[in-house]
Amino acid sequence: MARFTLPKKWKFRDVLALLLPVQMGLVALFSRFPAGIERYYSEGLYPVWAQLKRMLWGWLPFSVGDLLYTAFGVWALWTAWKGLRTLRRHPWDSLKYLLASLSLVYGIFYWGWGLNYFRIPLEEKLDISSNYETRELDSLTGRLVELTNAQQLAITGDSTKPVELPYSRREVYEKTALAYKKASKEFEFLHYAFPSQKTSLYSLPLSYMGYAGYLNPFSGEAQVNGKIPAFRWPSVSAHEVGHQLGYSAEDDTNFIGYWICIQSDDPYFRYAAFSSTLAYLLSDLRRRDPKAYEQHFTQINAGVVENYRQLRRFWDSYENPTEPLFKAAFDGYLKANNQSAGIASYSRVVGLIIGFDQKYGLFDQP
Repeated sequence: MARFTLPKKWKFRDVLALLLPVQMGLVALFSRFPAGIERYYSEGLYPVWAQLKRMLWGWLPFSVGDLLYTAFGVWALWTAWKGLRTLRRHPWDSLKYLLASLSLVYGIFYWGWGLNYFRIPLEEKLDISSNYETRELDSLTGRLVELTNAQQLAITGDSTKPVELPYSRREVYEKTALAYKKASKEFEFLHYAFPSQKTSLYSLPLSYMGYAGYLNPFSGEAQVNGKIPAFRWPSVSAHEVGHQLGYSAEDDTNFIGYWICIQSDDPYFRYAAFSSTLAYLLSDLRRRDPKAYEQHFTQINAGVVENYRQLRRFWDSYENPTEPLFKAAFDGYLKANNQSAGIASYSRVVGLIIGFDQKYGLFDQP
């Protein structure tokens, strides 16, 4: 019986090109089974692979992922230039090369991290409800105003002074890992071994794009924008580690970030959690009940308000015509990956916060 063999002229590039639609079909199929993704990928294969990447790159003081992106950019430009030169003479070869490249990136992304977009939502995993009424939002906002004011006053000794973080970014990353270690004693899925948190080499471009941090899905490093106001570093660091642990939804990692900071014994971390959470609650309350929003806002210490103004001035200083384009692209990316609310999913953390607090007492800890 004759054996089936690939044509002699076929190359690895051709096989990769053919694998692109196959991979896309498999991802679409697997996305229909979140319980299977959760069990076999998010809690099975992925943690092993993610920990291996953190072991490989976490000990280095610089961002390997940013260097990979730089190399990829150079390669992409070279490939585009080469492709344009050969497009007329060899259009089919140029197309196959493009498809093979897309197939490689697609495969590394989804099999290495992206399937987490289709896992069981944190709301379901914690057995809480993210639905809430305005009166519940109003009540929790009042509590958060008190907690934020008290933490700010305990740190500064003066209600009019903004909080200034006394730690280096490296110290923040170490304290973030310690906070995860404490939280994992109650919830095992927050176990975080071999930390790999880096200050992005691209902090300036990230600022112009409007991002406080990101996870590099290829190197597995949690990247923090080193230019954002320092009082925000703890919550951003904890947020990106949440992505490292396989939580892709932005509302889930926003919640995890604040939850971890509250778990910390460090007052600056707790202030980052309270002030960040309060900002989301106030924003939602302003939309639902402007009068209640005004009443709560007038009760906030001047030092806390100044921290909010520092953050606003920072983002305003980097505002540019291209930022909406990046935001629109990211919004489309999120919607294409099982986050129907897109960028708005960041603010959906309010429901998780209220639901978790009602069941577990998120803000009742000393």
